[in-house]
Amino acid sequence: GVASTKFRYVFLYSGVEKNWHYLKALQLAILSLQMTCPRYGITVIWNSEATGHAAEKAWLSRRGVDVMLVVPTVQDPERYHHLKLHLWRMTSFDQLAFYDSDMIFFRSPDAAFDECGESMLCSTHDGPHEFNAGFMVVRPNASEFQRQQTSWLERPWDHEQKILNRLHSNVTFLSGRYNLQH
Repeated sequence: GVASTKFRYVFLYSGVEKNWHYLKALQLAILSLQMTCPRYGITVIWNSEATGHAAEKAWLSRRGVDVMLVVPTVQDPERYHHLKLHLWRMTSFDQLAFYDSDMIFFRSPDAAFDECGESMLCSTHDGPHEFNAGFMVVRPNASEFQRQQTSWLERPWDHEQKILNRLHSNVTFLSGRYNLQH
């Protein structure tokens, strides 16, 4: 069937990873997701400064995956350039389910969109008081992007997980089945 344009699965490639293992993990995550027959399409947020990788981009294209080239929000590769911030700029979608590239899918996670409902951000627990920024369902919002970018630029040394937890206190927690870590 035709993939819905309201919802989207999103991964990212920062180019910080200096070996081929990360790109293979990204491909495996996408392939395993596609094998579950998801109802929604897939986009990879790709650091525009991560040049090369023509074969991997061609593989993504053949699989029907969109590559969205983005300019890093900070020039600090140790912080993965804060590429997750670009999720909030993808306002042509109602909701995005972001997954880190170390995910393997055994069944479709489509229900996460429904379970998140109208919440602005949903995730799974990462410890007793934080959410895991390696899996999030977000509602893109341009003004939220601006708010976050301002805050992130004030503390560019912080990692994305820490920053996102500081900025989002009203998170709807979903079942851990969407992000099994062990």
